[in-house]
Amino acid sequence: MNSNNMEENAICHVVAMPFPGRGHINPMMNLCKLLTAKNQDIVITFVVTEEWLGYISADPKPDNIRFRTIPNVIPPEKLKAQDFLGFYEAVMTKMEAPFEQLLDHLEPPVTAIIGDIEFSREQDSIFDFLDDVEYIPGISSSNLADLKAVFQRNDHGVLQLALDCISRVPKAQYLLFTSIYELEPQVTNNLRATFPFPVYPIGPAIPYLEL
Repeated sequence: MNSNNMEENAICHVVAMPFPGRGHINPMMNLCKLLTAKNQDIVITFVVTEEWLGYISADPKPDNIRFRTIPNVIPPEKLKAQDFLGFYEAVMTKMEAPFEQLLDHLEPPVTAIIGDIEFSREQDSIFDFLDDVEYIPGISSSNLADLKAVFQRNDHGVLQLALDCISRVPKAQYLLFTSIYELEPQVTNNLRATFPFPVYPIGPAIPYLEL
C-alpha cells in the first residue's frame, strides 16, 4: 500500500446532505463545524443545490468542510411559498438521482452520510392511522384531539410527505435530532428504547461557537 492510500484510509470522509432550506442547512452546517473542531482528520463534503451554493458560499467555514453541488432540479426558493407541496415533492423525488451520481465521484471514499432528506414511498394515510392512536409514548402533555386539529388545519399533502420521511427512520444507523436532552429527557429516553441504534440530541443547533 502506498503512502497516499494510507493517508486516505486515515481520513473520515463524511457527506452532509441537508434539506434545501435555511432552517435545515444552518443546523447541519453547525453540526459539521462541531465535528471538524473535534477531529481534524474529518473531511466533510457539504452538498447543496447550485442555487443554495450561491446563498452560502461566502459563509465562513473550516478548510476541511467543502461544498459540492447538485443541479437545480427543484423549484427556486422564490417560488417555494407559492406551492410548497410541489416543492416538497420535487425534493423527495428529483434530488436522489443527482446526489447518488455525485457520491460515485467523490474522493476519498465516503465513510458516512448525514442526511435529513428522505424520498417518498406509498403507505397508508397518517390520518387513518391517527384514528386508532390513543397515546404517544414520551409526550406526556400531548392531547390527541389537539394534535388531530393541527393536522386538519395544515396541508395534508405536506404533512403526509413529512410523515413518510419519519417512517423511514428505522432504516438509519444513527438518529440525530436538534434538541437538548435536558429539555426533553422523556422523549429522548423513549426514542432510545424504541430504536436498536444510537440516538443523540445534538442541540443547541445554532452557531453558538461564533456568537
